[in-house]
Amino acid sequence: MIQAGEAVGAVAAQSIGEPGTQMTLKTFHFAGVASMNVTLGVPRIKEIINATKDISTPIISAKLVNEKDVISARIVKGRLEKTLLGEIASYIKEMYTPKGCYLEIELDLHATEALKLEISV
Repeated sequence: MIQAGEAVGAVAAQSIGEPGTQMTLKTFHFAGVASMNVTLGVPRIKEIINATKDISTPIISAKLVNEKDVISARIVKGRLEKTLLGEIASYIKEMYTPKGCYLEIELDLHATEALKLEISV
């Protein structure tokens, strides 16, 4: 959170510039290494800035200890994947009263159970 009117350009430039420099250096360091199959440098910066959903070369892979246990797999998936409120809500309503406004949300407990999300009301 920032205050209105606060200068954020320098911080934004630094937060993009430093990783960009590191990725460029890493690209040059691994130049000619055939076993490296990762997106680095400018293409990776573009993926980050554009918040690309389908990364060209995902780096992280995880194997389950028990690959046949569906419930364990759903629990791991629920912990790793982003779940939006709209995916687990029966409805979301804007409520206006003389005292103010608020959101009324009814959670779909069957959806949270099916997704094995460890949340409660």
